[in-house]
Amino acid sequence: MSVACSFSQQHAIVAIRMLQAFDIQLPELAMLRKRFFANDEELAGEIDIGSLGDFLHGMGDEYSAKQLQLIEAEVDPFGLGIVELPEFVRWWTTDSVPADVNV
Repeated sequence: MSVACSFSQQHAIVAIRMLQAFDIQLPELAMLRKRFFANDEELAGEIDIGSLGDFLHGMGDEYSAKQLQLIEAEVDPFGLGIVELPEFVRWWTTDSVPADVNV
């Protein structure tokens, strides 16, 4: 017999898993989630990869075009054109800011 979870219960389960999987505290996760969903126009749990630079800028971070390309490749490894919240939180918590690359 399967037990159905409500939408809010599913979000709580995902949040608990992110807290466990990533080295992050609840207040920081709540802040990231709030800002992420403020940019998620369709409330689908994802943002368009093309808006990632503006999203990061809105959070106070500046990256060169090459750095942003590397970040996009990391948070969208399959090239689907979207960034999902868990992938963004994983990237955010790994401090994987790419060094500026001279091209």
